[in-house]
Amino acid sequence: MKLRILIVDDEAWQMRSLMACLRDADVDVDEAHDMRSGCRKVKHMKYDALVIDCLMPSMDKEIPSSFAGGELVRRIRNGHKTVGELNKGTIVIALTGVATKDVLADLEEAGVHSILRKPITLEDLLQVLRGALDERSARDSQPSSNKGGT
Repeated sequence: MKLRILIVDDEAWQMRSLMACLRDADVDVDEAHDMRSGCRKVKHMKYDALVIDCLMPSMDKEIPSSFAGGELVRRIRNGHKTVGELNKGTIVIALTGVATKDVLADLEEAGVHSILRKPITLEDLLQVLRGALDERSARDSQPSSNKGGT
C-alpha cells in the first residue's frame, strides 16, 4: 500500500523539492500552498501523514505567522469545523527554520509527532515517517485495554 502524504507549505520551491523526492520514494503526495487549502484538503481526504511548514501566513490575524503551523495542527487535532475529523489522529511532522523555544513548545503542545529543522534531507523525512508509522502500527496492533474497569 502506498503512503498518502499531504505537504502544506507556502514556499513553492520547498514544495516542489519535497514532492519530487517523495514521489521518487514511491509516496503518493498531495499539496497545499497555504493554510486555507490545507484545511480543505484534510477535511475531504484521509492521509497517512501531514508535513506542515510552521512559518506561513495565518488564517487568524491575531496569530503571528511563526505560530501558524501550530494553529493548523490544533485545528486538526481538535476536529475544528474548518478541517473536520477525518485526520484527527493522523501523524503530523512539522518543518521549521525558526526553532525558537516558543515555536517548538507551541508545536509540541499542538500535537505534532516530530519537528524537523530546515534544511531537511529526504532521508531525514523518510526516517521520521517510518518511525512514526511503525509506532502507530505497533499501537494499533495492541489489544485494547479492558474499559470495564474490572
